[in-house]
Amino acid sequence: MIIYQVYDGDEHRAYFSSKAKAIKDARKCELTWMKEIEVVQLDLGKIDQAKVIAILGGGGYAESQSSVFRRAKR
Repeated sequence: MIIYQVYDGDEHRAYFSSKAKAIKDARKCELTWMKEIEVVQLDLGKIDQAKVIAILGGGGYAESQSSVFRRAKR
């Protein structure tokens, strides 16, 4: 399972199943004191009970991840 995380390095963190929607969200985020907003593709692999429990418990999990969009302050 692939999901996309939009993260500004501080408070904003959102998850999307669509890369286009994640990038759209990242573009509309205002850059405050943080210098960039990044969209990261997270590959969760095949979801099983242990992974769901880890995610719901606030732990991070991904078999792999890569940056697909980054917007920096100028």
